[in-house]
Amino acid sequence: MDPKHSTDLLHPFVYRAIVALTVVFILAAWGFAGGGYVSWVLAVVTLFGVIVVGIPLEIWRIWRNHRTTTGDAAQESFHDWLAGDFDTWQERLSGMDAAITLLLPIAAAAFGAIAFAIVFQVISHNH
Repeated sequence: MDPKHSTDLLHPFVYRAIVALTVVFILAAWGFAGGGYVSWVLAVVTLFGVIVVGIPLEIWRIWRNHRTTTGDAAQESFHDWLAGDFDTWQERLSGMDAAITLLLPIAAAAFGAIAFAIVFQVISHNH
């Protein structure tokens, strides 16, 4: 029996999903636009989102341009990465568990913000 493949590198799809969910969160936050101090809060949320995505993206770009070996996570399919193991400094997780653990908080924030923005728009247009 072939042992499971193990890596400590995230698949590029996970990074793309984090960026996409951050953009969704920022767009949902703009659903509260209406003037006053809300504009300042939206500017801070937008800046925070750009920083949260921009800094790791820049670090990854620098790492990609200066690495000596190719990463195996980029070569394998996302399905194979999910089926393998992901090594953290504390323990070894399945790829599926690692992806869920990483994506669940930002997904909950993004979809929760969408729900709040929809409710806010419905209530504000009914008054």
